[in-house]
Amino acid sequence: MGGQGLTHKQLAERMHCSPQYVSRLLKGEENLSLETICKLEKCS
Repeated sequence: MGGQGLTHKQLAERMHCSPQYVSRLLKGEENLSLETICKLEKCS
């Protein structure tokens, strides 16, 4: 994400969530909430 070469685990740690949740987000299996979008923005 964001061209930073983060693994799902690294992104999950930065977002304070599970790697499984990140995987589901990236596969489109979870809807993005405003809270999640804000967390992603802070990681970039």
